[in-house]
Amino acid sequence: MPFRTCAFCGDMGGLLTPLMAQQMSGRTGRRGLDTQGNIVYLGMQWNDISGLILGQVPDIRGVEPLYPTMALAPVLSDHVDTRLGKNACLYSFKQFQDNTSDVTSDYFDMSCNLLRELGFIGADLRPAVCFTALTTCFELRASIAESLVVVQSLPYFYEEFVVGKNKDFAEKMQVQVDFFARLLHFIDRHEPLNVPGLSDVEFSQLQIILKYPERREAWTKWEDIIAHSQSRLDNFSEELKEQLERTGVMSEIRLPVDIGKPIDATLFSAIVAQKLPTDIPSTIKFELKKRLFHVGTTVIKMHNCLCQIGEFQGLETLLRKCYTRIKYMLSDAMNNETVLTDQSGASIKPFEEEDADAPDGSGGGAEETVVTEDPSVEALTEATTSLAVNE
Repeated sequence: MPFRTCAFCGDMGGLLTPLMAQQMSGRTGRRGLDTQGNIVYLGMQWNDISGLILGQVPDIRGVEPLYPTMALAPVLSDHVDTRLGKNACLYSFKQFQDNTSDVTSDYFDMSCNLLRELGFIGADLRPAVCFTALTTCFELRASIAESLVVVQSLPYFYEEFVVGKNKDFAEKMQVQVDFFARLLHFIDRHEPLNVPGLSDVEFSQLQIILKYPERREAWTKWEDIIAHSQSRLDNFSEELKEQLERTGVMSEIRLPVDIGKPIDATLFSAIVAQKLPTDIPSTIKFELKKRLFHVGTTVIKMHNCLCQIGEFQGLETLLRKCYTRIKYMLSDAMNNETVLTDQSGASIKPFEEEDADAPDGSGGGAEETVVTEDPSVEALTEATTSLAVNE
């Protein structure tokens, strides 16, 4: 929406880019109401201001075309064969730009070997596990380590949340909380944030976990499941290990926090409370929104793949309910940021005709007075006044 004045307050935690600043400042000045728009910079160094004004476009970076599970494409689609997969590994556009000759021709073969030794596909490139589990793995390829654990954990999810349960089981809020308590073992696995305003209690020590014996047992069980999935990486053949190390894939297929180390509980606590914390720095709040969005994207992709006819179709209702929970949390977080009460404390005194016979001789004039009740906005008021349109 258009407005008269745009104020940039500080560096905004490094989130403010020249493109974003141009988009925001371009909305100043209401068409048909203002003859100009005002841009106010508060608490910013001149070098930062000039950088925003010059609007230097940052480098455009593409996405790496190679990923460790790319051999799934010919397994899942009749329109892709191994020849196309191998051709995609020959010479990337980045290598052409950099004029390098890094050998990646065997990358596709490495991907095939990886999926075979994980037990996902057979020697004939046919699925060795449920087809919808492999489509889930493929759709989650932006986070390779998480996608591999998802496939290996699906039988455990199905056993705990579907087998022997009635149709209304997934509707219960506590069931959804238990699902997230297991999912966040490997999705969004971060070290504790240690940020003022947030609890420093790590995941396994939360009261909601320690209070119930069944949740303590489930925590230990799922840590063992994740530990087993990670230990399989150490049991690869020497040939595959050499390929993984040479291509840099070994670090991509491992979870970021080792088993046994404390992991962050902020997102899980927010899901239990059904809202993100508000009394924290903006940069941390933005990071938590991104993390919650990532978890929501993972859940909806799992839902869209597993709801198809297959072994794990029974998880559909639970995944849909959990995604809806996250969707409403993100919606509420956006509303909390955009629907704000006026905190300026400023009011405008209307024009008044002064008495011509006033003792101080200042009759006949009309003056607009800005009354600022909140000292924190005095600087903004002064800056805006100096730039205001002379009406």
